[in-house]
Amino acid sequence: AIALDHLRAHPGVLDVLQIPAFGKKGRMTVQVQILAAPQAAEAVFEACFSETTTLGLRWQMVERRVLARRQATVHLPERSVRVKLAQRPDVLTAKAESDDLLSVSGGRSARERTRRSAEDAGLSSAADEEPSGHG
Repeated sequence: AIALDHLRAHPGVLDVLQIPAFGKKGRMTVQVQILAAPQAAEAVFEACFSETTTLGLRWQMVERRVLARRQATVHLPERSVRVKLAQRPDVLTAKAESDDLLSVSGGRSARERTRRSAEDAGLSSAADEEPSGHG
């Protein structure tokens, strides 16, 4: 867990995935997948060998597409919440930053209400910022 936290913190690493698996002779093992920026590959390889007990790495280059996105902060009566806005082909979507919901008291239903309020506010503020096309 410590090694994976260190790899997640590496500047070239975008994401780390840990998957339980079965190895030789039916032994339980862990498969780790790391998504990293291509230009950071060598540094990430070195970090893997420094931080883990692995003796070898398999790697491949894959292509990635990302949506146009930005982050906004919305101010609700009880707190401020960061919201990620993503432009999909037909619609703008919003997702509240889960770390900003950790301290919401009142259980899952209160977190869900806060999440929805933040996402609605993020979409509303984005709509207000869009140029009207009149000119």
